[in-house]
Amino acid sequence: MRANSFFRLDYVFDITMLAPSVPYVPPVEMRMFVDGDKLKYQVASDDHEIVTPSDLGFILDLHGQRIHLGEGVQVEKDSAREATNAVNHVRTQIKYYVDIRVFDGNSPDATFTYRIPLLPVPMEDTVSALNSSWT
Repeated sequence: MRANSFFRLDYVFDITMLAPSVPYVPPVEMRMFVDGDKLKYQVASDDHEIVTPSDLGFILDLHGQRIHLGEGVQVEKDSAREATNAVNHVRTQIKYYVDIRVFDGNSPDATFTYRIPLLPVPMEDTVSALNSSWT
C-alpha cells in the first residue's frame, strides 16, 4: 500500500436546483460542523439559507460491523481557507478528510469529497452507503 492511498467519494449538487425559489446572491458559503456528535453541513447565500443543517457521513462495513462515520466524530482540523477538514471517528479512531468547495457562476455548484485513507483490512470491508442528505 502506498503511503498516501485514499478511497474517494464525491458528492456534487447544483445549488439552483436545490432551492429554485431562493434568489441566488453570490457568494455562496458552505459550512461543515459537528452538532452534538454528528457531522453536518449547511449552504447559504447572503441571508438566504439554501440547505439547512443536514447530515454528512457514510457507512463503512468493517469486519462485519456497519460503522456510521458521520456519527461520533470530532473535527480535528477545519480550514475555511483550504476547504479541507480532518475528521476523527472517535470509537474506531478512523481518520478521514472532507473537502468542501463552492463553485460560483450561472449554475452554482457545491461539492464535498470524502477522502478515506486505505485501511489495512480485507477487501470485503467496503463503504456500503453514502449517508449524506440535504433539507
